[in-house]
Amino acid sequence: MSVETENNSSSPVGRFMNFLRYSGASHTRSLFFFSVLVNLALLGPSFHMMQVYDRVLSSGSGATLFSITTIILFVLCVYAVGETVRGRVAQRLSAIYSVAVSRKLFAKLGDPAAIDKSGGYLRDFSSVRQFLASKTFISLFDLPFIPFYVFLLIFVHPTVALLTVLGFVAMVTAGYLNFKLTQKSRGENIQVESEAAGFAHTVFTRSAEVRAFGMVPHLLNDWGGRMAATLKTGEEATSVSSALYAFTRAVRQSIQVATMAWGAWLVLQGDMSGGMIFLASMISGRALAPLEQLIGGWETIQRSLESFNNVELLTGPDKKLQRRPDLPEPTGKLQIHDIVFRGYGKKPVLAGASMELIPGKAVVIRGDTGAGKSILMSIMAGAREPEGGHLVLDGSPRQAWPQHQWGRNMGYCPEETGFLVGTIAQNIARFDPQENLEEVYRVAKLIGAHEKITELPQGYQTQISTGSDIMSASLKKQISLARAFYGSPRVIILDRPTNLLDRRITGLLANAIAQAKKDQVAIAMTTEAPILMHLADGVVEIKNGRLVAAEMETPDAPAKPRATLKPVGNANSGGLREAKLTPQAMADAQLKKIEAAQKNSSKLPEGAS
Repeated sequence: MSVETENNSSSPVGRFMNFLRYSGASHTRSLFFFSVLVNLALLGPSFHMMQVYDRVLSSGSGATLFSITTIILFVLCVYAVGETVRGRVAQRLSAIYSVAVSRKLFAKLGDPAAIDKSGGYLRDFSSVRQFLASKTFISLFDLPFIPFYVFLLIFVHPTVALLTVLGFVAMVTAGYLNFKLTQKSRGENIQVESEAAGFAHTVFTRSAEVRAFGMVPHLLNDWGGRMAATLKTGEEATSVSSALYAFTRAVRQSIQVATMAWGAWLVLQGDMSGGMIFLASMISGRALAPLEQLIGGWETIQRSLESFNNVELLTGPDKKLQRRPDLPEPTGKLQIHDIVFRGYGKKPVLAGASMELIPGKAVVIRGDTGAGKSILMSIMAGAREPEGGHLVLDGSPRQAWPQHQWGRNMGYCPEETGFLVGTIAQNIARFDPQENLEEVYRVAKLIGAHEKITELPQGYQTQISTGSDIMSASLKKQISLARAFYGSPRVIILDRPTNLLDRRITGLLANAIAQAKKDQVAIAMTTEAPILMHLADGVVEIKNGRLVAAEMETPDAPAKPRATLKPVGNANSGGLREAKLTPQAMADAQLKKIEAAQKNSSKLPEGAS
């Protein structure tokens, strides 16, 4: 590829032209063909007026008038068909763009780096779709015909063509000034509008807290300030663009008047027939009309190109989803190597944390408030991208695993429950199109949520929405836990899983964890619950952003052993270190004692604390 081509494709206009060239080539050719038909048909009224004035009025022939009028009416019918087809072709081009981009865009929005800007990307995607189907986009195909109209005016009279060219230069100058003088204010307007939209979205998603704390009056003040900034920047840009657009319209109308006046003068001098006056005026106006539409719709065009560029930078030129082939099913050996995560503070939350989870073993992760436990758990689950370090499952890095296979083998229950809009069954089954209801029922019973769910009006088909209060916080937690155990994953990550749960449900959770260990599942938890501490094979603690071995006493069990730290890899591996948990050999008698304690705890009456 040449340097020129690379530079062209790196600009928003270049990327847009590449899309038209490769993805929508046939529809682009159709648009151009019907634009030729439409622009030629639009000359019909001009020639009709010229023929009526020069031929019909001088000859007094009614038959000539009827013939000319019939021909021009047919031409206008062709124009109507061509304009209709152009609109439909543009709509299909918009559909082609939607089909080509939507799947990969949706997949990319799942990446942690794009989540915070997902609303903006979706607005950009919608903006491009609407632009491709709009009259503004269709009018761009009329621009190449400006030289054709000027060429026709040369045959009418060279001075008329020169007058039209002067008007063209004046309008182009006004358009350039419009772009340069409003560029800064338009950019500021887009930024403050985006910030205001993000603020409103946050308020609406946290409406319960807003109502509870009586924050509406305070937020109205904040919202008013943001809207004032939006209006101010928008007014600054609009005041300039409106004046320049009015100037371009005035120039076009003035050129038409001047063309007619100059044509009349040429008729008086005997250099042009009377009918040519109307032909010259109408063709001159038609020549400048596409440029006027371009300047009037410049803001829309500019924003649409920026939106197209934003989506292209996220999705890349290849719009196909490249699905990785499945790897061998993992055993559940999960390693994290030198994980770094800074967050918003000056001091990193995680500064080289390393650890290994072993199938059939459970580890408890401790740390002070704000030490980074929840961040570490989300990174281990693959829900958050670290700023440094590696996440490895069965010897393969996170990036090498297909998303569906990673998700199928990973069970994650975050501290704060969150669901997608859909039914309870869909959320537990992780929106798997091949949803296994028997498995949904199994994990719901495993966590003790089955009876509570069936008591709801629609049971498992109850719709969960953003502001829904139909379920208690404890039931939401149970559904989140059921989702984590769905499908028998090989790694289970539980962040403060006993929050909001009573002793009976906690006992059921302990039973589920004990069974998962027997099934050789690797488990990591952040918890202080004694019944879950019984099941831990080791304890690590986050100190100064690193993981260190720790031990913890529980009321009726000896201290858990310290984790053994040892180097990983060879001398050239960059000094990666991990906390590898030593397997804990439990006596059969102790196992029976623990299982009996769990069984007794699960028999407590519901609601006991």
